[in-house]
Amino acid sequence: MKSNEAEIVSYFVAGNDRWPRLVHREYGAVRRLDPSRPFSWKNFDVVDDSLGELYSWVTRRIGFGLHDEGKTMGLAPLGSDALTEQLQETVRLDSIGGVRFDATTRAALDELMPIPPEQGEDWCVRADYARAAQDLLELALLRRANDLCDRTGARNIGLGGGSS
Repeated sequence: MKSNEAEIVSYFVAGNDRWPRLVHREYGAVRRLDPSRPFSWKNFDVVDDSLGELYSWVTRRIGFGLHDEGKTMGLAPLGSDALTEQLQETVRLDSIGGVRFDATTRAALDELMPIPPEQGEDWCVRADYARAAQDLLELALLRRANDLCDRTGARNIGLGGGSS
């Protein structure tokens, strides 16, 4: 790939805005938009309709702690796909990888994925939750990448960030 052929695109979906909004686009270079502001996870709030927030919710539902999403990913292959389709329907996964993850959806997920008992619970239920979340994440990211390729004509893309 020649210099200046890469395009860097950041998307953010929030609130009633159901379509990913382009918040940063740059060709051939990477730079921080505000170098004076230090990067910190403390600067982020809970974001409705976020794949990352949904995956974190499932991680906590399984019983893992803050920033333990890697454990969820590791547990996913041990689960069945019993909840995969229901999870995709509940969060209304759309054709470009968007999801609905708001208070109403979280209430529906409380019923779909009740907190497993702490004592004596084998990991089958937790693994099924992890598998459903991982399947959803992978499908959503593939749909987002395909949409980006369709809209830009790009043949080479790379994914990065918290949910990729």
